[in-house]
Amino acid sequence: MVIIELVFGIVLIVGIVGGITVNNYLKVLRENQGQIRVLERQFGARLARLEAMEERIAVLEKIVTDRRYTLDQQFRDLESRTG
Repeated sequence: MVIIELVFGIVLIVGIVGGITVNNYLKVLRENQGQIRVLERQFGARLARLEAMEERIAVLEKIVTDRRYTLDQQFRDLESRTG
């Protein structure tokens, strides 16, 4: 009878420790998913900003490298796009 009680006690302890471990794991997983969503939104905003900057740089490169462009007109075009 002592062996059965000992086995039952061990199973009970392992079950409790396992339950606590799984609960903590799931809690951390939920927190990480929330952080991932925040990071995805930040990444999307930064990507959009980067793309806008790339477009502006391309226009500025054309202004600087192509002598046929009228500088004043290009600056007016830039101002109309950004503001």
